[in-house]
Amino acid sequence: MRLFAKSPCLVAEGPRWRTSENRLYWVDVTGGEVFRQNSESSSGDFERFAPGLGKIGALAFADAGELLLFTDRCEIYRTSFGGKPECVARLPGHSETRFNDVFDAGGGVYFCGVAPVRPNVRGELWRIDLTSGSF
Repeated sequence: MRLFAKSPCLVAEGPRWRTSENRLYWVDVTGGEVFRQNSESSSGDFERFAPGLGKIGALAFADAGELLLFTDRCEIYRTSFGGKPECVARLPGHSETRFNDVFDAGGGVYFCGVAPVRPNVRGELWRIDLTSGSF
């Protein structure tokens, strides 16, 4: 075992490996930041990106090296690392929840955990097809 990244995350979650870059990506949920690090780097040699979206529950990889960020109010943003995020989808009626974790099932389909941000709101699990835009 070895410490891979000594990042200043409050809650580091959702590590995703991008083979084409030989890098690991992860998010700081509460800090709203995205991190990445090359597998050969030292534990303190990472990059960080704060897209200004609030809490980020998870990330997934999109085409052409872009990222999908799953955030507060159950919104999904597309961006490059360090780029300007563009909202591509949101779950209607979910302003009191946030995305918590995401599984990329392939073909533009994602299974998304939804966490409450207020008492008396329940969590959910959604299937989202970003290719067809269906929830």
